[in-house]
Amino acid sequence: MKRKISIFLLAAILATTCACGDTSSKQPNETSASGGSDETTAVVTEDLSRIPPEATDKYRGKTYRIFNGYYNEGKYTTTDIYPEEMTGDTLNDALRKRCSDTEDRLGITIEVTDGTLS
Repeated sequence: MKRKISIFLLAAILATTCACGDTSSKQPNETSASGGSDETTAVVTEDLSRIPPEATDKYRGKTYRIFNGYYNEGKYTTTDIYPEEMTGDTLNDALRKRCSDTEDRLGITIEVTDGTLS
């Protein structure tokens, strides 16, 4: 009885796995010039149509000031949300690129203020 149940479950799993495969939308792999190996080449394109023109015109030339830091349990804590330069650190460079790309796309200026409110 246990064997029949396990065979039935195996067949059900295989059937669902096979049912999920869709070969109609697959593109053929590109082969390299050296001939032997198959390599898939990924092309990353940026979709700028997500930003409507009225959004860029509406905010162009404005300055946005961000207060960077908070007071927690007697300690002032800050997180560098807009680093001044690229340092080679993955997180630092990603934050810098995000902010500078936002400034370029929307035509704005981002100013970060570090400090307490007192």
